[in-house]
Amino acid sequence: MPSVCSPRDVGSMKTNTAKFDFTAPLERSTNRLWGAHVTVPSPVAERVLTTVSRRIVCTLNDGTPFSCALIPKRSRQYVITVNKRVRDMLRISLGDSVRVRIRPDTSTYGLPMPAELQETLDQDPEGRALFHALTV
Repeated sequence: MPSVCSPRDVGSMKTNTAKFDFTAPLERSTNRLWGAHVTVPSPVAERVLTTVSRRIVCTLNDGTPFSCALIPKRSRQYVITVNKRVRDMLRISLGDSVRVRIRPDTSTYGLPMPAELQETLDQDPEGRALFHALTV
């Protein structure tokens, strides 16, 4: 079972700036695409879900942050999927205890916008309109 941040931390969460730290085992996922996940403690998931969306930025074992989402597993339980590339980069395996830090993702698109794409959209109003029409 994951260990969770203190109730004081959960209760004082500010909508878009909160960060949560917890430790949880890396578990086998029944989802063949990802292969593994960590279970998010219910109090943390509930607070994150009251913010902008299920989209989060996750850091495992002080590695490189990555964009992802809280994925529903069963009633009131959520997981963060961890793909093979991330597992290999961090040298973590099923059953390992993982330090997890999450914060709400407040980016416009749920992923970082590459500078080259932003510059193109800034210079091409028609292209910008077509790009934004894709998200409707």
